[in-house]
Amino acid sequence: MMKKYLTSIKLYGCLALMIISSLVPLQAFAYDQGFFAANDILFYNPDDTGCGSTSAGLSSDATLTGSNNPQKAFNYFMSKGLTAIQTVGIMGNIESETAGTFRPDIVQGMTYSDVMKIDGVTGYGLSQWTSLDRQEGLHALAQKNGVKDSDLATQLDYIWQELNGSFSRAMSELKKADNVSDATSAILNFYEMPAERVKNLEVRTTYADQFLAKFGNGAVDNIGCGNSDTTGNTAGQYGWDLTGPHAMTYYSQCDPAWGSEPYGKGKTSICSSGCGITSIAMAVATLTGNSKITPATLAARYGDEYHTDGTSWAVFPVVAQDYGLKEQDMGTTLGGVAAMLERGGLVIGSFNTGAFTTEGHFMVIRAISADGSKFYIADPYNNIHSGPYTADYLYSPGNLVHLWGYYK
Repeated sequence: MMKKYLTSIKLYGCLALMIISSLVPLQAFAYDQGFFAANDILFYNPDDTGCGSTSAGLSSDATLTGSNNPQKAFNYFMSKGLTAIQTVGIMGNIESETAGTFRPDIVQGMTYSDVMKIDGVTGYGLSQWTSLDRQEGLHALAQKNGVKDSDLATQLDYIWQELNGSFSRAMSELKKADNVSDATSAILNFYEMPAERVKNLEVRTTYADQFLAKFGNGAVDNIGCGNSDTTGNTAGQYGWDLTGPHAMTYYSQCDPAWGSEPYGKGKTSICSSGCGITSIAMAVATLTGNSKITPATLAARYGDEYHTDGTSWAVFPVVAQDYGLKEQDMGTTLGGVAAMLERGGLVIGSFNTGAFTTEGHFMVIRAISADGSKFYIADPYNNIHSGPYTADYLYSPGNLVHLWGYYK
């Protein structure tokens, strides 16, 4: 578990700030505040989504199937005889413990390392193992397997070992679960045991629901790793991939290069409230081909005027004009997204509390399926939200509230 602090760290959320003609913002909310406060996570790095392969020579890596860490974990726990609901209950907790990265090398705070600090204080890995006995247990298993502490397969084995050993109560409760909330709660309350359990349950259940929607049929799904088949078409027809010849520029609002940089009048950070300006930076950098345009450069240029507790909607046409692009206010309908993508543009969406966020969020709609029925996302906060999603899902439970198009 991430190290718990009695004094919460107040982080203002990344808000899709609602601006009406008077430019008066509606009430602002915090983005996943409970998770950050309870776990002392300052940032994470979705630039590395776990899509790469793990280290060579692993003792059990050959048994892990899937193209990224969440896929491998899903298939691993399913192979142990758990149901899909029980499996995502574990995974929702892992997603939260690792601050949205699902990386086994994540260290509590701001670093990544293949070597765990065995000190009984510093959280490490998929479950942020903190107590000395559990850290020593993980390290001993890694040594036995001849791998690094950060080995994905070994950490999954260690979770399974603990759930069938000293944390058997968690396994017992998990196997009773026939819905996502109960499955997530079993792991939360009897295995991870964070300080703020009510808020954490809400966040972790949301993550678990997303995993169930993505992997619920047990199929290995490559979406989100920038595969060439994520759109089935080239850019300028149906959108942009995350890697490859038709890749857009992807930025994480919590990238160490700028995540802690101040943003706006309130001087919150880009990581804590910069989803809007990061989404804009992705669109502008992609369409201009200028990699010097980053969340940091846009936050410095527009933050004081167009950000209080969230990014003002009024900034969209201003940025477009300043960088020689065109901007279209697309309202609330997804009907124009296909045309915007076909002309080589990108679409930025504002989402209220729902499937993608516990408060409010901006994301980039980067591609649409060949039949026009599903949409692909570039999420500045958590790249698991890559899609595909139907229009109905984006409206509810996604709670889409507004769209803007950027194009040349």
